[in-house]
Amino acid sequence: MKKQIRALIAGVILLVALGGLWLFLAQNPQPEEAAEETRYVAGNVQADQIKAITIQQGQASFRLAADAEGAFTLENWGDIPLNNDLLGQSRTAAAAIPVKLVVSEEGGDLSKYGLQNPPVRVVLSVEGQTDVTLNIGNEAPANEGVYVSVEGQSPVYLVAANSLSFANRAPTDYVSLVASAVEDPTNPPAFSAAVLSGEEREATVEVSTQLDESGTSTFFMTAPVRYKISSTAINLLQSATSITAEGVAAVRPSETQLETLGLKEPYATLTLSLEDGTSVVVKASRPAESGALYFMLEGRPVIYMGSTELLSWVQMPYSSLLSTIPVSMPLTELDSIQVTIPQKQWSFAVTGEGDALKATLDGKEVDADQFRRLYQGIHSASFGEHTDLRPEGEPVMTFAYKAKDGRTREVRFYEGPVRKLFITAGDLEPQFFTGTTYMDQILANLERIAAGEAVQAVN
Repeated sequence: MKKQIRALIAGVILLVALGGLWLFLAQNPQPEEAAEETRYVAGNVQADQIKAITIQQGQASFRLAADAEGAFTLENWGDIPLNNDLLGQSRTAAAAIPVKLVVSEEGGDLSKYGLQNPPVRVVLSVEGQTDVTLNIGNEAPANEGVYVSVEGQSPVYLVAANSLSFANRAPTDYVSLVASAVEDPTNPPAFSAAVLSGEEREATVEVSTQLDESGTSTFFMTAPVRYKISSTAINLLQSATSITAEGVAAVRPSETQLETLGLKEPYATLTLSLEDGTSVVVKASRPAESGALYFMLEGRPVIYMGSTELLSWVQMPYSSLLSTIPVSMPLTELDSIQVTIPQKQWSFAVTGEGDALKATLDGKEVDADQFRRLYQGIHSASFGEHTDLRPEGEPVMTFAYKAKDGRTREVRFYEGPVRKLFITAGDLEPQFFTGTTYMDQILANLERIAAGEAVQAVN
């Protein structure tokens, strides 16, 4: 019984003690353990205190420095467009290289870390302080990082290799890859004329704005043939006003470099005349089998790296720039159309528009909806393969259009190779092929509409 009483008393005493301890801790919270502070190789140097960075890579060196407005730039490269964001990042990175591990507080034999004669040295010119020189040594085993020390201080640090990217960059890495001669590359002026030349090009290509058959200003190729160019070609030529290069091969190239990289006598040259009165000239080297090439902007001493994917105009034949749409006439402008083959002619006249449209064939009214379907097929004629051959003989089919304002135009088809027809428009020079099935379908539909039957879709 006495044992039970003693145990009960001991339990009560324990509970009272625990309660007291809980109350003490609640009233006197213990401070949290402070997180270990990140240690930086350059100490307490802040990025905005750094006024210049001199990077010595072996025998070569260059200097990044703040300009009059405080922005970082590459000294003596004022004539070269630079990547300002990358320059600013280098300044920030130099001040904040985090220490991964303190290898030795005492330093010791620096040669085993590659710090006796470091391959890379970075000198930070800090406002109000003496220069801070970072010695960058060897890579640690197993890709653990790179050994670094501060000149005049004992410790040897291990830092992550990617924290030293700024110290391993070459001056050309700071050159902007935006290859553009216009003031605002994001909103360049439109071009008004273009000349594409090259030693091995089959002919110099000339493009300019002219009035088309409806009096609208549009882009025409004027040499080596005269014809409209496609909207794709217009965008392709316009893209040369601002090109994002794939890299920089050389800055202020020597004559030897120009010759070695194929730009002393360029393989292709594109000259764009812009609407603001300025011009852009891009010169490109002969592409390698992989499509890789070099290019320059006239007036800028930089050789950029690119490819035929980036500068597709370098090897494009002139025919690929031409529009594939023959010069036909929208139905809303049409007054009449004659379709002629050697044995027969169909003459259609049109009045009204929309629901009020009326069409006659040789003076006899035909179903307006069927005429729309017929004309849609006629209007859908498209150029296929370009050819330098010229047709012989007379046309096998002709579309003769007359507009309500009196304008006229023709699209003609001539006998071509097997299952092909030459197709040409007006007095324009280029020749293309289209399939004979197109003519077969148009003639079949002409017979259908004349017989009052339903017109079939042309494909």
